[in-house]
Amino acid sequence: MKSALEAGIAAAQAGDVRNATILLSNAVRIEPGSELGWLWLGRCLAEPERKVYCFRRALALNPANAEAAQELKSMGVALPPVPEKPPGPGVEAREAPPAPPEAQAAAQPAEVKRAPGRKAVRRKTRKRTDGLWWVFAGLLLLVVLAGSALLVLLSPVGAGLRGGLVGTATGPAPSAPFAQALAGGQIVTSTTSLTTTSTLTSSPTASLTPTLTPTPTRFTATPSATASPTTDSEAARAMILYTRAKSLRDQAVQEQSLERFYDLIEQARECIDEAIALEPENGEYYFTRFRIYETLGSAQDLTANYQISQELALENLRTAVALGGVLFSRAERDIPLTLFSVRRCDEGMAELDQIVQARGASAPPSVGLQYVASCGYLCQGEIGKALEAIEKAQAIEDSDDYQWLQAILLYHAGRKGEALEILNQLITRKPNSFGPRYYLRALIYYEQGRSDLAERDLYFGDANTWNRAGLASYVRAHLALDRGHKEEGIALLQEARITMLWPYHPLEARIDRELILLKAGKPVHIAGEVGFEWTPIPPVAPAATATHRPTRAPGQPFPTPPFPTPASMEQGSGMIQFDGVAYPVFLFQPAQPVRLQEVRSLRLHLISTSGSSGPTIFRTFLWDFKKGVWVMLESLWGDSDIPDPGRFVDEQGRIYVAVRYPVEKRGTILNLAFTLVGVAEDGSEVKFGWGILPAP
Repeated sequence: MKSALEAGIAAAQAGDVRNATILLSNAVRIEPGSELGWLWLGRCLAEPERKVYCFRRALALNPANAEAAQELKSMGVALPPVPEKPPGPGVEAREAPPAPPEAQAAAQPAEVKRAPGRKAVRRKTRKRTDGLWWVFAGLLLLVVLAGSALLVLLSPVGAGLRGGLVGTATGPAPSAPFAQALAGGQIVTSTTSLTTTSTLTSSPTASLTPTLTPTPTRFTATPSATASPTTDSEAARAMILYTRAKSLRDQAVQEQSLERFYDLIEQARECIDEAIALEPENGEYYFTRFRIYETLGSAQDLTANYQISQELALENLRTAVALGGVLFSRAERDIPLTLFSVRRCDEGMAELDQIVQARGASAPPSVGLQYVASCGYLCQGEIGKALEAIEKAQAIEDSDDYQWLQAILLYHAGRKGEALEILNQLITRKPNSFGPRYYLRALIYYEQGRSDLAERDLYFGDANTWNRAGLASYVRAHLALDRGHKEEGIALLQEARITMLWPYHPLEARIDRELILLKAGKPVHIAGEVGFEWTPIPPVAPAATATHRPTRAPGQPFPTPPFPTPASMEQGSGMIQFDGVAYPVFLFQPAQPVRLQEVRSLRLHLISTSGSSGPTIFRTFLWDFKKGVWVMLESLWGDSDIPDPGRFVDEQGRIYVAVRYPVEKRGTILNLAFTLVGVAEDGSEVKFGWGILPAP
């Protein structure tokens, strides 16, 4: 398997300048410190100022590079002065002319985000703050150890609290109840490596996507006794490392300097690797490593590099879910999303189906699962179904993420005007965030014949993202072709094809057709390079399975909602406080047994703590006994009469209601209650509900 650098040099030596330029441009993007890459790229370029730039980059990396110096002399260009100390990797040539478009990726200043797909994650000198951190960590370790010793003295079972499966006395506790194992009792490990291929195929219609062959080892859960027991001191140190890893990853997400981003991510990975080595059966640690690999993948240009990072993330995520100790409902949704991101669409949809089946048909509507389903349909190319799913999610709760996905889907569906309207709203609200929105709008502007606006949006997009390839390269390719620059346009189309991320995969077939029409020759394949040695996942025993499925009620064609909170028809639910994740389901039923033959009216009472009236920010759902589905109501403070009430009350007078507050919001409902008027089996009118005392 050849790297991009090796394949580029081989193409140059064979006289294939076009493909050599593409390959070498990606080589210096992957590794801007590649002296050889800059040298050979300069030899392949035609424009003198671009050649000079590349040779000066090579000399900046190594002032003793005689070949680069000779190339400059032959062009009549004065050599830069030799510094007292040779500059290290990544040092810029200060007097260099403008970089060529093919190499601008590696020439950006650190202040502007740029996605490299680095071959190696280079370390910077640790700051003094690291030393202060470890002083603090040491003090915290002493406190934790003292607390652990006190627990042991006070409790004869203190030593037995360590387990690593669902949290430990000295490790992170689980944040919520969770199901502890995947179906089948198997997990995927990375005891073997991912392999990639890099080839130049002779067929102009062949796929340009790098071939990725994951070779994970699957195994049945082994007894946990194979792992060495974790001592109190090891668990305490593991917790400190885990906390620091999370903090470093959070800092990396907010970082503007790409070099600093990679430094923080590498530090985070080293910390979590050590934490896992100390406590290998803690699911939360694997989940954190999943987040770290996922974050690393977000900074990759090359699709192959992105997929490798995501595959590594997926292995850790599966292990985290199998071990438990994480917020299971959210972690399990990340599995199909990660599978979609590496184009394993059918496998991801199968995972999603398992999640839906485990929740049961009567579980309250899930906005998150509708979003996951929309991503899955997009992955499979079923744009209509994807739009339907995201619109269902938005009917319950809208967000910028959902609108962004909707804009992508509307574009793929040919509804570009609607997509443009959504993009305008998103960009107006947050103009300095998430550059890909500008790139999609640039594509729409270009296809509308507004090239000036397209070029403007490319500029703004570049200022707000590291990932400037993919969609942006596709738009730039067409702008170059319109200017008559065929070679540049072809090179940018090739770049777009090997850097296009999965949400835009419908464009790949279009690019292939355009390359054929342009007689572009052989498509380019570039191998993915993860850039570091990753830690294999050891054999660990998953936590005991805890499956909760709703049971079918006698005489009911559909299962009733599982695990509701009983509520009094006469007094209501009482105060309901929402902490950002709660999604309560209540079961209201009369205090005295009753058999109803008819429901005449049903009134919902929503009482606020401040006496407000009008629309609420939360959503209220009633269970339809006839259809076996949840129905969303228009939620209004005060009293609301429910149309067609017989759907929502069974013959025993039972009512199921679910309340969903917006994610990460907090609020309070003073009381939620109903008033029900019906006809009993004996023909008498009965009335139950808020403030009505039961009959003696």
